[in-house]
Amino acid sequence: MSALTELVEETECYGCTGKELARVNMELKERELEWIMKAMKRSILDLVKNSDFQLTLGK
Repeated sequence: MSALTELVEETECYGCTGKELARVNMELKERELEWIMKAMKRSILDLVKNSDFQLTLGK
């Protein structure tokens, strides 16, 4: 199930007006941004935990 489908079901936005659909679309974009930020944070934490990276910073 796509994130948009989940969000539409969650907000019960079947047969939405354009304004309601725009709100749902904006909420989806905000969630996508949160997912991206969480993934970036995990990637950065993994990089920092990498001993080679820590050695490079120590030089």
